[in-house]
Amino acid sequence: YDDDDNYDVSIRVLEIQRGKDAYDALSKTKAGIYPEPEEGYEYMNVKIAFSVLRTETDAAVSISTYDFDTYTSKNVLCPVNYWASIEPQLNGNLYEGGDTEGWVTVQVRKDDDKPKLAYGLDYDGKGGVWFKLYE
Repeated sequence: YDDDDNYDVSIRVLEIQRGKDAYDALSKTKAGIYPEPEEGYEYMNVKIAFSVLRTETDAAVSISTYDFDTYTSKNVLCPVNYWASIEPQLNGNLYEGGDTEGWVTVQVRKDDDKPKLAYGLDYDGKGGVWFKLYE
């Protein structure tokens, strides 16, 4: 991924938990107080590896779970998840050569076999990089 902010990153999806497995993991992390997903949706925990390959400035690249959006197979935005993810969450400020791994929790439609994850979209949906959340 090459951003207009003049940095290059590598992003990889390492592991996915979906449905009951994802909700059970969230409930254990949040002491059983994690809310139910929206009607017709289920949670998906996505483990991501994030590396900063190059920066043109000496500034850090900030990464968090909120930098990711989920879309259906028909390109409809899924509800945003404002609750914390399982630990370790994907979060940090990384300089060139830095890397981290962590979890992002999103909501996907229960009846959608091919949801997608997007990173770094502009406010109008342009740019970014897309990942399939299925095999």
